[in-house]
Amino acid sequence: MKFKTKMKTISYLILLFLVSSNLLFSQSIDDAISYKKILKDLVDFKNIRESVNSGLYTYRTKKQIDSTYTWAFNEVLTIKT
Repeated sequence: MKFKTKMKTISYLILLFLVSSNLLFSQSIDDAISYKKILKDLVDFKNIRESVNSGLYTYRTKKQIDSTYTWAFNEVLTIKT
């Protein structure tokens, strides 16, 4: 009987830890992200993808890939306004 009590207590402590850590370290969905940060992230992503992915233009042309990024940049800028 004592073993079940210990396991129950440990289970509650683990559950409490998980819930509290989620509340402490999670990002609110209401936090606003500036469009400048989104643009910077998009530029960083594009640069990393072009420098690391050697087969980037194997199945798509540079013009096709660039049009995707142009569309993404325009979407971010329309969100700004």
